[in-house]
Amino acid sequence: MAWPRTVLRDTATLLKAHRLPLILTGIYLMTAFALPLAGLHAPPGGILAPVAGVFLAAFLLLVSLSRWFPGMTLRLANVLTAAAIMTCIEVAALGFKASIPMLNPWSWDAALASLDRLLHAGHDPWQLLLPSTEQEYVLKALDLAYSLWFPLLLASWFLIGAGGRHDRLKNRYLIAFLLTWMIGGNLLATLFSSAGPAFLRDLRLTAASHDALLARLAHADALLGLTAPDLQAVLWRQYEAGMNIFGGISAFPSMHNALAALMALAAWQAHRGLGILMTVFAALIYAGSILLAWHYAVDGIAGIAIAFLCWHIAGRIARHLDQRPETRRYRALLRATADR
Repeated sequence: MAWPRTVLRDTATLLKAHRLPLILTGIYLMTAFALPLAGLHAPPGGILAPVAGVFLAAFLLLVSLSRWFPGMTLRLANVLTAAAIMTCIEVAALGFKASIPMLNPWSWDAALASLDRLLHAGHDPWQLLLPSTEQEYVLKALDLAYSLWFPLLLASWFLIGAGGRHDRLKNRYLIAFLLTWMIGGNLLATLFSSAGPAFLRDLRLTAASHDALLARLAHADALLGLTAPDLQAVLWRQYEAGMNIFGGISAFPSMHNALAALMALAAWQAHRGLGILMTVFAALIYAGSILLAWHYAVDGIAGIAIAFLCWHIAGRIARHLDQRPETRRYRALLRATADR
């Protein structure tokens, strides 16, 4: 009976060490699933159900393997726990995001476009970047980078839990991810509700300042095939149908830019070379967010600023967690099983 007792003891140690992220994520997720009670959108349950099944199957597999490979199993459980927390945060956040126009109809697009011109000497930011897109393959490259954003984000959820050496970084990333979504993607996005340049015509707002950009995108799409225009059309149809499949439409602040910055900040802590690579990727996301008509420039600036703020706050919280007895016991357990 030593093996079951060991599994239960190690599981309890793992859960206690992750108590704060688990509690906060649980509250966030339950609140998101309570949104329909107020007539708002629920999180995209079609995503959560199969993902929950995958995590449950992985957990059962780890329990069975723990009898023969305790060290490897514990390290994999560390990865699985981090990925499960991040997945729940993302699912909950997409429920809140889809509900934004129901809470506060989009009304800030004109002000954000004007602020863009004010900050860029009377020019729309895309006009300053447009010469770089004389060759359509530049737009195609930015579109590809934008398409890689979610796979890289998903990979970060698993990689951040790999290896006990970066366990402090994992806690900071988990908390910063939650704060960035709550403060930026939910609270500020609702207060400054906006749809983005791609949807100006759908909103029946003047799109004259972005007509040339949208025409360039349509031309590049016809020649090379872009993901952005098709996805923008799908999101608008989803909005008109009152559905929440991909998480809805919201421009300010840009969560693509915020989470790309967050990935870069975590990468710098893990490895200098990886930090440089992810910083370049974050710069591509910023340029792509403007030139693919997803965002105004101020959306990206605000998103990056929020990511830095939340990273700072999360660092303070993570340092506090480092001193807690349950965190120390868990890290001691990771070290003790490292070679088993």
